[in-house]
Amino acid sequence: MAGILNAMSAGMGAQMPADLPAQTAAFTAKIRPILAGNVLIHNLFIYRNADDADLEDYIESARQPAVAWFSRTLHDAILAVAADRASRAGEYIKSKLTRPFN
Repeated sequence: MAGILNAMSAGMGAQMPADLPAQTAAFTAKIRPILAGNVLIHNLFIYRNADDADLEDYIESARQPAVAWFSRTLHDAILAVAADRASRAGEYIKSKLTRPFN
């Protein structure tokens, strides 16, 4: 999330603060447990009707190297596209501003 916001801000030409990496790390540390809790709640809801055998099959499949590679590659691709689109959105917003952003 922070990467997407940073990409959009950079696309708009915003001057990023010198301590942005520290701010990003602090934000990440705060948001990670919140997101983890939300993911757990959503997963409990999604898999509420699955029996233990189905869940064990899913876990076994997810641990296979090829499946893990695919999941990581898909995750990375989604983040890369999101960052690219955020940067483009920032550039578009910047082009529509009537006065400089900074």
